[in-house]
Amino acid sequence: MEICHDYIQWLFPLRVESEFNEDAPVLTDEDVATFRQAFNCELEQYGPLARNYLVAIENFTNFLGIEAVGPGPYDFVLAKDFPERKYTWTQFNHNALRITRFLTSMSILGQEHYAQHLLAFMKHEAAEHHFAISDETMAYWDDALRGDDRRLR
Repeated sequence: MEICHDYIQWLFPLRVESEFNEDAPVLTDEDVATFRQAFNCELEQYGPLARNYLVAIENFTNFLGIEAVGPGPYDFVLAKDFPERKYTWTQFNHNALRITRFLTSMSILGQEHYAQHLLAFMKHEAAEHHFAISDETMAYWDDALRGDDRRLR
């Protein structure tokens, strides 16, 4: 995930065009409604859509060195490989923008509770371990929880 730079726009689409990947999908209101319905019902026709998006979330979370644990979907721990992965969100680099897109997409498409709990975990761990995450980055991540993608492209 560190080598390829255009996957993030495909895995976590937004309602605005990407200035970095002109071929990436742009969400319509119908797309958003379909994703939200997929997560809020048990209809067979939506199963693959919801499952694939949740796999993308899990893969990206693992990339960050975080894994979901416990009976609920909102319990997280730092993964065993976190020492090698921590740069993905504890230092300022291009991954800060990826995380903003990730959180925004989840918030738009019906996984806002997951995004809220994940960000709360990241903030807790950053404070606990004295990771330097700028106020500006935190402001972007907080904005992402509202699903506001106008600042992202």
